[in-house]
Amino acid sequence: MVNQCILVGKVEAVTFGQTRSNVVLSVETYDENTQTYDTQKIPVLIGEPLKKSMGNIKEKTTIGVKGRLVVDDKTLQVDAQKVTFISGKKGYES
Repeated sequence: MVNQCILVGKVEAVTFGQTRSNVVLSVETYDENTQTYDTQKIPVLIGEPLKKSMGNIKEKTTIGVKGRLVVDDKTLQVDAQKVTFISGKKGYES
């Protein structure tokens, strides 16, 4: 079994903690039945190794996240393993 996902979206909110940071990623999805776009807000956990390089992250920055799905307090979240800045700091990966 493989537990891996890749998301691309805009940062809606950032909370910096001692050992991890929490980012709410806004991801746009398309519903073929209604032919409309919908925005999903997905919580992303950023651990200590990535947190050091994420110091300049700001809201509305577009990022790509590769990570694994985890359930914490009955909430589905993404535990980031790699973060790529798509807008803001071009070409920067952590």
